[in-house]
Amino acid sequence: MALGTMLLFGVAATAGAWAIWADLPPPLSPEQSLLSSPWPAAPWVRIYVAGVPYTTELATHPRIVAQADEHAGVHTYEVWQSVRGPHAHLFIDQLHAEAHVGGGPTRLWVEFRGEEAERILEVLETIEDYPCKDRYRLWPGPNSNGFAQWVLDEADIEHRLPRSSFGAGFGCR
Repeated sequence: MALGTMLLFGVAATAGAWAIWADLPPPLSPEQSLLSSPWPAAPWVRIYVAGVPYTTELATHPRIVAQADEHAGVHTYEVWQSVRGPHAHLFIDQLHAEAHVGGGPTRLWVEFRGEEAERILEVLETIEDYPCKDRYRLWPGPNSNGFAQWVLDEADIEHRLPRSSFGAGFGCR
C-alpha cells in the first residue's frame, strides 16, 4: 500500500514538474543573446527567466531588460530577497541582462516592441513607486515574479509569466 502511494505521488509530481518545464522556452541561442547579436531596434523590453538554485528550474526568477531608444543604455530591473540600495528589494542594473542566478540557464521568455514596449517603459520610469519594494516573501509573495507581473499589469499588457513563476499572482497594490 505504501509503495503504491509513493509511486502514485512520484508520477503526479513528475507530471507536475513536466508541465512546468514544458512551459519554459529553450535556453538562449546566439541569435537571441544581447552579447552576440545586434540589439533589437528600440524601444524594446525583454523578460528573461532563469532557474532558481536548488529547484532544477521548477521555480524561476525573472529579470526585465529594456532599452528606451538607440541612444539610451540597456537597463535591468528585478526584485531580490536581500535589501540593499535606495529602493529596498528593487534592484536596477545589478546584473547583466542574461546573467544566471544559479539554478539553470537564462531563457528569453518574451519580447515587447513598439507601443507595448513604450507602455512598459512608462511604468519603469517610475519604478520607485512599486508598492512592495519594502517587502519580500518567497511564498506567496511579494517576490520577483510578482514584481514582473505587476509591471506588465500596470502597463496593461495581457501576458502571464511561465508556470514556474511562483508568486506572480500575488497582488501588490
